[in-house]
Amino acid sequence: MESDLVIAIMGLSSCTPQNNNIQTCPEAEARDRTEIGFPGVQESLLKVLHNTNKPIILVLINGGPISIPTWMIKSIPAILEMFYPGEMAGEALARMIFGESAPSGKLPVTIFEGIHQLPKDYLSMWMSEHPGRTYRYFTGAPLFPFGFGLTYTSFFLSDLEINPKVIRQDFKGQIKISGRIENTGEMEGQEVVQMYVEYEGKNEGLSEYPLRELKGFEKVRVERR
Repeated sequence: MESDLVIAIMGLSSCTPQNNNIQTCPEAEARDRTEIGFPGVQESLLKVLHNTNKPIILVLINGGPISIPTWMIKSIPAILEMFYPGEMAGEALARMIFGESAPSGKLPVTIFEGIHQLPKDYLSMWMSEHPGRTYRYFTGAPLFPFGFGLTYTSFFLSDLEINPKVIRQDFKGQIKISGRIENTGEMEGQEVVQMYVEYEGKNEGLSEYPLRELKGFEKVRVERR
């Protein structure tokens, strides 16, 4: 059998463990994962597929984040994160693969390189415990950050303005932020404009304040110029 490319659908599955054996379910309710990489022989299978020298589209189906080995990121042309999609997932996937629509989602979680980037005391729920949990407190460089996402086109954000320009500590009014977004690519698409704030004192050991925090976002459709 010959093909021009490989569409590899991998990831996790949510189910009920058989005989209380967590190994039968990579992901399940009321269960913690001991690893955040690919379960079973999936990585080995992907290496075999890669050795065919066919371009690969890797589609991930999962609930929790999966760390992706460096060799995959360097060698696989396209990685599409779908999480647990709905009943129209097949049609949506086909439309994106054949270029009928452009991906526009952004990651709602932080994807780490591996468990070595997480606090050693996994039972502790203190988000600020070194090296920190979630995008709000993590001090390292994640594999893919919260809010990351690629598409088939490109956008340029300019003319950013904030009103009022000077905000005092006792300010209680509304802050208006505006800007101009332009589609600089060759395809109509949607962009999620995100606004984050950083706190003064974040480098002074004030653990009650996050390093950064998402305060607003809006998805806008922008036609190509």
